Amino acid sequence: MKKYIITSISLILCLLVTSIASAATDVKEVKGSKGLKAWLIEDPSLPIVAIKIAFVRSGSVYDPVGKEGMANMVVNMIDEGAGDLTRIDFKNTLEEKAISFYVTSDEDNIYLHLKTLTEHLDEALKLVNLAITKPRFSQEDIDRVRNQIILSIEKNKESPEFIANKRW
Repeated sequence: MKKYIITSISLILCLLVTSIASAATDVKEVKGSKGLKAWLIEDPSLPIVAIKIAFVRSGSVYDPVGKEGMANMVVNMIDEGAGDLTRIDFKNTLEEKAISFYVTSDEDNIYLHLKTLTEHLDEALKLVNLAITKPRFSQEDIDRVRNQIILSIEKNKESPEFIANKRW
């Protein structure tokens, strides 16, 4: 009897989650200038905006010869201050407004991720624009991030999981 109740509750929860998720799956393709494409999924019941931008053909495979690691360095430096904002000021502003902003990459692309409350969207977009168009790249931050990357590489050389994934 207990197993039946748990199974029934699990089934009801799955159906509820599926119906909620399907309510927000109306995807619209939006085409911009210069071949830009975007997909818009709206759910007016949520006060959150989430944006993911892919910069195609910008990942580590496209690093210039002799400048291997450039994409990784850019990804790690992009939120280290912008315009007149130091690294600390930039990150404090993100935190005060509950803005999640980070950049990732793979071999092929660089991805920008932004998530914010709708009420802070203008501020979030201003910060992202500033980070992309006027990054600070101070020597102090470059040295610190470079050292972090080097430590990460050295640590990975001793990680059985990393070694296995590389060989796979």
